[in-house]
Amino acid sequence: MKIATKIAVGYGVLIALLLAVLVYQLAVISQSQRLHENLSSINMRASILAVQLLRDLDQVEEFTQKFFVTADPGYAEQVVQTRDAFSQILQEIRSLRLSPGEAEQIQRLAQLWEQLGEPAPPPGRRSPPEDLRRLQAAQAEQLAKVSRLRLQTLSFMRATRLAIESQIEESARASQSAQRVSWAAAVAALLVSLAVSFWIVRSISKPLGRLTDATRAVAQGQFSYRLDIAGRDELAQLARDFDTMTRRLNELDEMKKDFVSHVSHELKSPLASIHETIRLLLDQIPGPLSSDQRRLLELSLQSGRRLSSMIGNLLDLSRIEAGVMEYERKQHDLADLVRTALAEFAVQLPEKNLRVEAQLPAGPVPVRCDGDRIHQVVGNLIGNAWKFSPVGGAIRVSLCPVAEMPGN
Repeated sequence: MKIATKIAVGYGVLIALLLAVLVYQLAVISQSQRLHENLSSINMRASILAVQLLRDLDQVEEFTQKFFVTADPGYAEQVVQTRDAFSQILQEIRSLRLSPGEAEQIQRLAQLWEQLGEPAPPPGRRSPPEDLRRLQAAQAEQLAKVSRLRLQTLSFMRATRLAIESQIEESARASQSAQRVSWAAAVAALLVSLAVSFWIVRSISKPLGRLTDATRAVAQGQFSYRLDIAGRDELAQLARDFDTMTRRLNELDEMKKDFVSHVSHELKSPLASIHETIRLLLDQIPGPLSSDQRRLLELSLQSGRRLSSMIGNLLDLSRIEAGVMEYERKQHDLADLVRTALAEFAVQLPEKNLRVEAQLPAGPVPVRCDGDRIHQVVGNLIGNAWKFSPVGGAIRVSLCPVAEMPGN
């Protein structure tokens, strides 16, 4: 799986979780809005209308009693108006979207209202006692029906209050559930994000760390370093390409070492023959030499020695890279080694009009070392100084013994 695919899959899961939580939150908000709408537009309206019903019943009872006592037609008209208002309010309540408990109570109230009937007529001034008792009983019965209506209206109000409390509890439960789901989703999202991040970082950092180590090893010349990264992502492909590169570099490095070692070894024999021939000529064995011929032969011998020194350096480099360099440590005078190296460059100094300012101790400086290698190191330092010094300059060489190693 490619790295981009891993990132897309991991964060796709996280986004899907967040979207699910968002949809749930929207559903809870919609439910809360519906409950609030019911509370404000239905239940509260039903409660207000129930209070108006109680008020109308009180007025019906009051005007009925006054009409029975005074026989005033105005009270009869007010009774009729109040009963009409009660009927209208009752119809409005029944048109609302009520809960089952409220609908049951309002149905009972409507049945009792239909049983109320017309108010009893007031008694005349000369009504016989039997008619008066019959009218009083009718009035008492009607007032009892009004009382039952009042009780039923109170029952409807209790049902409305219970419906309001139920919806409030439902809203509270929905809010608590939403809160729990939100916390659970937040924790789940955190855990998923941590897992996804760990998975992605681990799948990238581990191969990247190995690539970094391999690059550092190759930079130090370890061309045999190999990576073993399985997979089909970009880093695995990069590791395979890196192994191919290091394998090729290792082959080229081996070819270079073999070439340098072979060429250096093959050059030593003809160079030694040239040295011997020049020495024979300088010794005037074949015949006498003029001063110009001797000078030219000495320059040729000097150049041959320099070439021999460079070939020796190449052979030493090959031995060092192969790990077979050997050292012969003996007691040597370091000052004498420096003087010998300076003497070998005495002929080359006039070419650039250079002078040597040597500050060497008068006595010996005994050191246990490989004399040939130290002589080679000092010669390389002086050669570099001769090569990069300006014409007419000076090469300063100083040597002094110390009691302990520098830095201690």
